[in-house]
Amino acid sequence: MSAPPADSVSPAPSNTPMEDIIRTKIQTALSPTTLTIRNDSHLHAHHAPMRGVTSKETHFKYSASHWIQ
Repeated sequence: MSAPPADSVSPAPSNTPMEDIIRTKIQTALSPTTLTIRNDSHLHAHHAPMRGVTSKETHFKYSASHWIQ
């Protein structure tokens, strides 16, 4: 049995889909030289509004910079 053509193989699903969306939107809008995204969701998991939430991607901090030469 042969392997399917490379263009028909789907990439593996991301473990961080929300972070991926945030990264893409920031990169598209700002074209930063550097971009750091930190998932701080674990720091908020104990808060009452987060009870029952199964997502591991609820709170993020980011830093973006653009160097002009």
